[in-house]
Amino acid sequence: MPLLAGGALELPLGLLACDPRRRRLAVLGGGIVFILSLAAVASARSFAVLLCAFTAFFPASGAFVSLTQAELMDAWPGRQATIMARWDLAGSAGAVAGPLLLTLVLAGGGSWRAAYLVLAAVAAAAWVASVLRDHGPPAPPSPAPGQTPAGQQASPEMAGSQSWTARIRDLAAALRDWPTARWLALLQVADLLVDVLTGFLALPGRSSVAVTLSSAAGLAGGLGPLAVGIIAERAGLPWALGVLAVVPVVIGIFGPGSGGSRATGAPAGPRARTTDRSDK
Repeated sequence: MPLLAGGALELPLGLLACDPRRRRLAVLGGGIVFILSLAAVASARSFAVLLCAFTAFFPASGAFVSLTQAELMDAWPGRQATIMARWDLAGSAGAVAGPLLLTLVLAGGGSWRAAYLVLAAVAAAAWVASVLRDHGPPAPPSPAPGQTPAGQQASPEMAGSQSWTARIRDLAAALRDWPTARWLALLQVADLLVDVLTGFLALPGRSSVAVTLSSAAGLAGGLGPLAVGIIAERAGLPWALGVLAVVPVVIGIFGPGSGGSRATGAPAGPRARTTDRSDK
């Protein structure tokens, strides 16, 4: 339920936050909801409150995490591969640190609620650092030869001059691109086997479109576990596992080497949340 309901709320996020000012407001606002949702999980005393907290966590994570990543992608149009590698490394480090944090809290006599409070405190520190960065003196790093400095690219998205019609056209064009649609589908199919892969969606200068496509793919992918659960309940666990056995076949047919040109350009990281969110 959090994946489906939260994904629906997150769906228009990328298109709404297409210019720098709106994006920063969405990042900071999402950060506040992100912190509050973690605190709500820690203090939840009923299933309803827990469900609402996790549902709010999904769009909040999309605003606070995914849009921050999109901002980095647009700021350095010549170094997206390097930045994505660092981003993925940070997410992997977080995935390892999570169980270690829980172990330390439990060893110290705390509970899982205390662990969520610690995460809320860490998120609050990150939010404050983001606010301080906005109010500090501009100090962009020196670009490498041949690179475009941050804030100087002539992207319509960064200039905030795109109309709603143009944004929808960009989204439709991306969906019609076979390599893009194929990889988005494969990432969701692979998740059915708990094989969370890292995705690099190329839409140069259109990271907001990438965020929207990521949300749409995640929303559609959330129907997979629901369908498997229904099959297991109605027909039994062997049939559900039989359905999952089809997943490697699909990946083999439509995966690498199955034909079609690969998209090139700036990776916009639609899968960042799979390594950053606590549910994964």
